[in-house]
Amino acid sequence: MRQAISQFNINSTRAMNAWNYVYDTISQNTAENFIMADKYLKTNGSQYDRVYVVTSQFHYERARQMQNLISSDEKFEWVLSPMEMSDSYYWEKIHIKNVEQDVERAAKKYYYIM
Repeated sequence: MRQAISQFNINSTRAMNAWNYVYDTISQNTAENFIMADKYLKTNGSQYDRVYVVTSQFHYERARQMQNLISSDEKFEWVLSPMEMSDSYYWEKIHIKNVEQDVERAAKKYYYIM
């Protein structure tokens, strides 16, 4: 993730280290990531101008759909990495069919009301 977002910085390692970032170590999937981000932003969001979501190009559409279902925050900007495994697009076509169920399951897990 650091490599992907570094291109959006002012070409300075010192500036990169000054970025405030939250690394989610609790979530186990993308829907849970967005629930945690939304919870965090509801209590801490005023201190951020923008929120960057770093993901892969192949995963973007599914992640964006989840973000739209979970969070109404408009600060999200996307940083898309070209990194992928040889079967990434194959699996993404299968998983994208389950976006709503994945969000619902994650919301129940964290007793989250959207």
